[in-house]
Amino acid sequence: MVKGWVLAMTAVTTAGSAAAEQRWLAAQERLTATGRLTEFGLPHPVSSPTTIALAADGTVWFTESNGNRIGRMSPDGADLTEFDVPTAESAPRIIALGADGNMWFSEHLAGKMARI
Repeated sequence: MVKGWVLAMTAVTTAGSAAAEQRWLAAQERLTATGRLTEFGLPHPVSSPTTIALAADGTVWFTESNGNRIGRMSPDGADLTEFDVPTAESAPRIIALGADGNMWFSEHLAGKMARI
């Protein structure tokens, strides 16, 4: 399951890097995949990374449902930081950039929304 997540993360990270540079595509221009795959291991292999989102600066944020954590790393995989969610066993799932600049996420099993 982690391998599939990393594949998706690579595609989004690549697209996010282009967006962070504010490069606009011409009308007939399309982004294409290079076929190159990059994987980023996590310190807790069974943490179940679930959803990723990109901050305005290109930072990659993700939820770790089984680990009850939110993770953050730079697009090249460096500077990985994990944050414990204070609500026990809340299983964070969905994360998105809010209009206020914070990352908002669902605490699925706790019936709550939170921001970081």
